[in-house]
Amino acid sequence: VQVMGNDPKSIRGVLDSLESGEGIVGLDKTYGKTRDALAKEANLIMMFNVPQVIVDLVNTIKDVPPFNVVLPLAPFNFNLKPPVS
Repeated sequence: VQVMGNDPKSIRGVLDSLESGEGIVGLDKTYGKTRDALAKEANLIMMFNVPQVIVDLVNTIKDVPPFNVVLPLAPFNFNLKPPVS
């Protein structure tokens, strides 16, 4: 496993997730069922948990100027963990 990043907490989080299986989308039962059902018919399967992607994107840019001024004023729950879509 190779992990790169600027934040040691994020790198540690990735490694911990790989060890525990928590937060790994590919291990989610819903994704597994969908992947298994499509595997015989598809050459490539791409699945996105769009609500989580949006939350992750906002959390990534919330400390970057000029977003760091605007985002704290927005009615957004930065700790939100949306259910798997």
